[in-house]
Amino acid sequence: MKQRVIAFFRVSTEEQAHKDRAGLPRQRASVTKTALFRNLEIVEEIELSNVSGSEVRGAPAFAEMMRKVKDKEVDGVVVSEIDRLIRPNDLADLEVLDIFRRAGATLHTEGSAHTQSSVEGILQSRLGAIFAGYERLLIKKRYQDAKESKRREGKCPSASITLPLGVAYTRNPDAWHYTPEVEKVKEAFRLVDEEGCTNLTDLSNAVGIAPRTLWNLLRNPIFAGWRIYDKKRGEEKYFRRDAKQADRRKVPRAPDDVIRVKVFDIPAVDADRFERVQQILGEKGAKWRRQRESIEINLGTGLAVCSHCGRKLYASSGRRSSGSRPGYYCCAANYYLNKQKGLSCPQPNVRKDHLDKTLISFITKFLASEEVVTELAAKLQTPEPDNSQQIQEQIKSLEREKARLLTAYVKGIIEEHELAAGRDEINSKIQEASLRLSKGAEKRRQKKEDAHNLRLLVKACATFKSITTRAEQQVALRGLLAKVAFDGQKIVGFVSLLSGVKPGCTEDGTRMRRDSSPRRASRLQERSRSQRPGLRSLVALREADGVPQAWSV
Repeated sequence: MKQRVIAFFRVSTEEQAHKDRAGLPRQRASVTKTALFRNLEIVEEIELSNVSGSEVRGAPAFAEMMRKVKDKEVDGVVVSEIDRLIRPNDLADLEVLDIFRRAGATLHTEGSAHTQSSVEGILQSRLGAIFAGYERLLIKKRYQDAKESKRREGKCPSASITLPLGVAYTRNPDAWHYTPEVEKVKEAFRLVDEEGCTNLTDLSNAVGIAPRTLWNLLRNPIFAGWRIYDKKRGEEKYFRRDAKQADRRKVPRAPDDVIRVKVFDIPAVDADRFERVQQILGEKGAKWRRQRESIEINLGTGLAVCSHCGRKLYASSGRRSSGSRPGYYCCAANYYLNKQKGLSCPQPNVRKDHLDKTLISFITKFLASEEVVTELAAKLQTPEPDNSQQIQEQIKSLEREKARLLTAYVKGIIEEHELAAGRDEINSKIQEASLRLSKGAEKRRQKKEDAHNLRLLVKACATFKSITTRAEQQVALRGLLAKVAFDGQKIVGFVSLLSGVKPGCTEDGTRMRRDSSPRRASRLQERSRSQRPGLRSLVALREADGVPQAWSV
C-alpha cells in the first residue's frame, strides 16, 4: 500500500524561486525521484519562497502541514533534503521532528527515509538537522565577512537600490560616480545654506524630492565624498505574520568598528557647505525636540481603553485654527478616518485633565486601599468547584475497562479490529478527562496567584503618592498597569502589568508587532508569563459585590 505524503519545497529568498534559478526545479526533480523509488503517493504540494529555514515554523502553510502530520491525515512528508524542512536556530526547533515521532510519520529525503520510531532514525534526522543549522551559520558568516571586506576597501557590497538618490556604482571596473539626479540634491544644499530654507515641504516643492527622503539625503556624507558605515543590522530578527523575512533594525557600531572611506575625489558638495548644513539641521532638530518635550504629558496614552469596543483612547491637543481649547481623549473608533470606514462607538470624548485626574485618583485612593482590594481579591478567589477526585475515579474506571477489553481479546471473544477501536475510544475519553483535570487545577492555582499579585499591586500603588512630576508618574503608571477601561470619565476595569500583558497585546496576551511572526509572538508570550505571572484578564469593577460599580473622582 502506498504511503500518502506531502511534498514540501522551500527557498530562502524570492530570487531563488525564479524560473531561471535551479532552486525549486532541483527540489522538484529530487522529490519526484524519491516518490517513484519509494512508491509514495503525493497528495499535496506546499511551496514556500522567501522563508528562512530557521523561522519556517511560523509560516501558516507549514503549520497546517504539521497539523496534518500530527492528526495522521498523511503518513509523512517528502523533501529533497532535510534542511528544506528545517534549519534549527536553537534546540526548540527540533520539536518539528518530535511531531513526526509522536505521530509515527516518516520524513523522506533522497538519501533515506527517516522513521522516527527507531533509535537510528531519530539520531539520523536530528544530526542531519543540526548540521543543516551549522551549515547555515557558516554560510552567513562567509558572506557577511566578504561584504565587510568590500566596505573597508571602499567598494559597494550591496545592490544599487541601497544607494541614495544621485549616487551609482559600477562593478566592472569598481567605481563610484554621481548621476544627473545629484543636481537636485546640490540645489537642496544650496537652498539650506544660502537662503536658510529649512522647511522640508518648501524644499521638496523646490527640488522635487519627497520631504522624508530629502531629510536623509541632506544628512548623508557621501555627497561630501565620504562613505561612512556607523550602523549595522542587529542580531535580532523580525518576521512578518506569514514568517517571511523583514529587515532587521540598525544598531550603532562600536567606535573601533566604524568604517570611513573617501570614495569621491571631487564631491558633489564641498566640505564647508556640508558642515554648515549639518549645523543648521541640527539646530532645527534640537528646536523640534524641545517643543515636543514641552508638550503636556498625557498619562492615559497607551493605557486608557474604551469599555464599549475595547479600542484605545488617543489624546488630541484640542488646538484649532480659531484658538485652543482643552485637550481630550477620544475612542479610536470615533476617529474621522475610521468613521469613514463605518466604525462608531458610544464612548464620549473626555477632557484630558479630567481623565488624568481620575487615573491618579484610582491609583492613590482605590488601588492603594487595602479594604477595597481585599474585596476584589475575594472576587478573584471565588472557590473553583473541585471535582478532581471524581475525574480521577473516572480515569481509573476507564483503565479497568481497557484491561477487560484486552482480556476479552486474549480469550478470543473479540477480534483485533474491535480491540483497536475500543482501545482508541477509551484512550480518547482518558485524554479528555485528564485535560479537564489539569485545567481545573490550573484555574484554582491561577486564582490564588491573581489574588496574591493583586495585593502586591496595592503595595506598589501606595508608593505612587510620593511621585510629583508628570514624567515620573507616566513611567510609574506603565510599570503598574497594562490597561484601564473607561466608560466616560469612570473607570470600570483594569489589567495589572504583573500579568505580563502589555499595551498593544491581543486578547490572549500575545504581543504582536506588525512585522512579528506567530512563532516569535508565542515565545514572547511564554517568556512574559514565566517571568511576570499575575492577573490574566480584565478585573471588572462593576461586577464586584461591595465595590462601587465604577470609580470616578
